[in-house]
Amino acid sequence: MIKRVNKLVKTEGCYLGIFDRASPVNDPRIPWRARRVLTHPETDIADFNAFWGRFQDRGDLLAWIVLFDGVFKGEFTVWPEETPREFTPAQYEPFLGHETRERYLVCPTGELIIASLRELGSPALEPAVTVQPGVYQLGLTVDATQEMEHEFLHDPDAYPEDDGPDFVIEMQRI
Repeated sequence: MIKRVNKLVKTEGCYLGIFDRASPVNDPRIPWRARRVLTHPETDIADFNAFWGRFQDRGDLLAWIVLFDGVFKGEFTVWPEETPREFTPAQYEPFLGHETRERYLVCPTGELIIASLRELGSPALEPAVTVQPGVYQLGLTVDATQEMEHEFLHDPDAYPEDDGPDFVIEMQRI
């Protein structure tokens, strides 16, 4: 059975990510380390993105950029294993690095969190969706028109009920 879940996410910082609660990236020291990379005098934004890219390459995190803070609605679609899902290169491209190769997320607990990367390690983070533990292939589709409508929102209660989703994450256990 296909599982669909919607979740509102209030962003703080232009990097959003999806990760498992038990992922090594969900550690309060990680944003501090990222800030050190970004503020080092000999680094630039490419080095900062490469910092996050290493976590993506290991399957600890999948991240993407939103231009401005706001409140965004994400739709999560979890495809059953017995219904093979064909992901497209266009669904991989929005993740950091803008590569069109397959993207995977390691989910030791199956409790998946979506949050601004500066919130990593916060005990207040709640799962957006719960799936069976395992490794998942993910695809991301961003609706730029919807996203622009919800930039600068500060209160999730102000998100219009009939709007969205701003992004869709499709996933399937492999």
